[in-house]
Amino acid sequence: DADAIQAAEVIGAKTIIIAAETNAGADLSKVVAEEIVIDYATATAPTNIKLAKDANITFTKAQTAAVVVDGENATINAKEGFSTSLQVDKNSKIKVDTKDITIASLIGAAGKTISFEGSKNVTITATATNASNIDASALSGKLTISAVATADADIVGSTGVNTIDVSASTGDVSVVTNAAADTVTIAGAAAAKDVAIDLGAGNDTLVL
Repeated sequence: DADAIQAAEVIGAKTIIIAAETNAGADLSKVVAEEIVIDYATATAPTNIKLAKDANITFTKAQTAAVVVDGENATINAKEGFSTSLQVDKNSKIKVDTKDITIASLIGAAGKTISFEGSKNVTITATATNASNIDASALSGKLTISAVATADADIVGSTGVNTIDVSASTGDVSVVTNAAADTVTIAGAAAAKDVAIDLGAGNDTLVL
């Protein structure tokens, strides 16, 4: 149970598997392990998981409640999707190398970078809110972002096919894709704001 090691100091563990939680959330900020495995669907209330710096956390089950991962330079291994939301307030990496995943809403923080890595497809079906820096250059699968809602947006697409809609951005916009047949949509760009689009080679579509 996650509550059993709340705020406990654990150093040098290889793998810690957490199979349940009594209350929503877990303070694992003093746990240093090669991998922390969340092997359950989180509680119905929003779940805030605090991690030590550079922690490696794996979600093996589909998450139906809102999940907050609070850890600097965390690596999030997503084996299943997040049907409500995934929030990462610090620089973090999301790895998808087992199956295609869907994140209903990705929530970031201004000035922080959320990076994607792996060979599977990533789909953000609702919005990427405050996710001002998204770097999927290490992702070879498809990246699909339905809407980016943030003041400024700086997005680097995957090496696969990208479908990116940044119409909800109200500030400066920068989007870089690759040689695939990408689609980028930017509508209602704010006046006196900079928009920079590099679609690379390939048969791309730009909607303004």
